[in-house]
Amino acid sequence: MDFNWYDYTIRPLRTSSYCMALLYTFWYFVDVALAIDMVYFKDYWADDDSQSIPDFMLASMTSYSAVHFMFTEFFQLVIIAKELTMNQFATAPNEDFETGKVAFFDINIDLLYWWGIDGNIEDYWEMVREFCRFYL
Repeated sequence: MDFNWYDYTIRPLRTSSYCMALLYTFWYFVDVALAIDMVYFKDYWADDDSQSIPDFMLASMTSYSAVHFMFTEFFQLVIIAKELTMNQFATAPNEDFETGKVAFFDINIDLLYWWGIDGNIEDYWEMVREFCRFYL
């Protein structure tokens, strides 16, 4: 969704997506913390086992939801990382942060940049031409 109309024109939609990703991430980590606490630190079969069945069910449900929603959380983290690289108050591309840089830090969080993949398509066409000249 890296289009000017999405990034700058309908900014409230993008901002609401960012806020929902933050909320989802917060509640996902609460669920994961609860699941870890219930599975690894709770003694279900203590002397007073009046709560053992409800605790076991809660541990089962939170563990299942932590695993089941892990991939959704990954995409929420992608949204958060993308929004961290954008100025939330920019109305045009020239007012935005440098591509891939986090707001006030000199950290590039663009994975394609780390893997050496450039955004200039002409570089890749030149690599294809060179490959064809040499091998074909």
